[in-house]
Amino acid sequence: MTKILVVDDEPTDRMLMATVLGTNPEYEVFEAVDGQDGLNLALKMHPDLIITDVKMPKMNGYQLAMQVRMNSAYFIKTRRTH
Repeated sequence: MTKILVVDDEPTDRMLMATVLGTNPEYEVFEAVDGQDGLNLALKMHPDLIITDVKMPKMNGYQLAMQVRMNSAYFIKTRRTH
């Protein structure tokens, strides 16, 4: 199952994206309310895809992407062997 993390501080936008993605039975969708919450969830659950808003409190989308990319533990646990 593909894990998708939706990070957005706007509840309506976040819910809409999660609802649309959640209609696919192959997707397991998780939600985060801001960049910091998104980082915590990403490091804990190792999603296959992160969809993030850019303007958010605490940590914006660019900072979130940079923090995820800088965390080597994230990549080690998400690396798949083929």
